[in-house]
Amino acid sequence: MVTFPSFFFLLLSAFAIFFSTSDAMPFEKQQIVNTALAAIAHPSIDNLNFSNEQKLLNEVRALLEKEKYNVLTADLLQPDAVQIKGKIESWLANPNINTIFIFGGTTVEEGNIAHKTLLPLIKEEFSSFQSLYTQVNWDNAGALLLDQNVHAGLNGKTFIFLLPNSRKEAQTAIEKIILPQIRNLLAQVNTRQNSEENTNNETTKQ
Repeated sequence: MVTFPSFFFLLLSAFAIFFSTSDAMPFEKQQIVNTALAAIAHPSIDNLNFSNEQKLLNEVRALLEKEKYNVLTADLLQPDAVQIKGKIESWLANPNINTIFIFGGTTVEEGNIAHKTLLPLIKEEFSSFQSLYTQVNWDNAGALLLDQNVHAGLNGKTFIFLLPNSRKEAQTAIEKIILPQIRNLLAQVNTRQNSEENTNNETTKQ
């Protein structure tokens, strides 16, 4: 028979285990992902209604929100270099945004406008992203992937992903490459930033 003191002790033990488990949550699991999405219209007359781009943004938003990401904004952009660059630079200046996805403007047919306009904004590029993208999407598009200039990298503490406006290929890359790693990457960036700040503070004290 369990006496009241014994029951009370067991209850306290259960609470202690619960809170110690919560506190031990890996640092990367605690990372808050605040995302901005943009889809660039294909530069053709029959695409002025943004129908494919809007569907893509809706599907990606649902996918990210299912994983508890905060989608702060999702914008449709004309294939205009000035507008595209201005929008992305405004997001990079926003401290609340740490992940940016841009869809479209990555092929020769589209004039590679995202590739040409936004690649200079990626200060630290992940050189393996293109090959990983090709690997996970080979069954979807095969040799057509040759024409896709996809990129991923960092600008300060903000991640930038340039992906095609193909809904199947973009979502496959997000599900198989980005989602499994983005919180871990954010944790690494924040750790590096904190380390650099501590080093700078120590240098200033000296």
